[in-house]
Amino acid sequence: MKDPVCNMNVTEDSDHHIQYESKEYYFCSEKCLNKFKQSPLQYEKKECCGHCDSDEKEDKPMNQVGSEDVIYTCPMHLEIEQVGPSNCPKCGMALEPRDIPIIQTKTQYTCPMHPEIIQYEPGNCPICGWH
Repeated sequence: MKDPVCNMNVTEDSDHHIQYESKEYYFCSEKCLNKFKQSPLQYEKKECCGHCDSDEKEDKPMNQVGSEDVIYTCPMHLEIEQVGPSNCPKCGMALEPRDIPIIQTKTQYTCPMHPEIIQYEPGNCPICGWH
């Protein structure tokens, strides 16, 4: 069976699963499970009507949201790039938009004895000298 978010192969032994509308869904990771929980309708697989052969079914990701002009890449194989959403030809994961902005974070350092002291670089506490 396939993870409905990234399209990777998973088994019923996966620790990451959820029941949604009386169907059990299995995931490769907690990240994919959480993505599904946030927007299950985006990933819910629609059943085939049965008139087509399995070879003729399109193997496209279920989360084809976004512009067809956007460059997509595989999170596991960054060399894979293409215009529009699809699946990675190497691993089958759903390609993701390439130019998603990275949220910058800053690290703060504090003294365990003087929590009011906040520094943006590692170093000694100016009050007690703790490092």
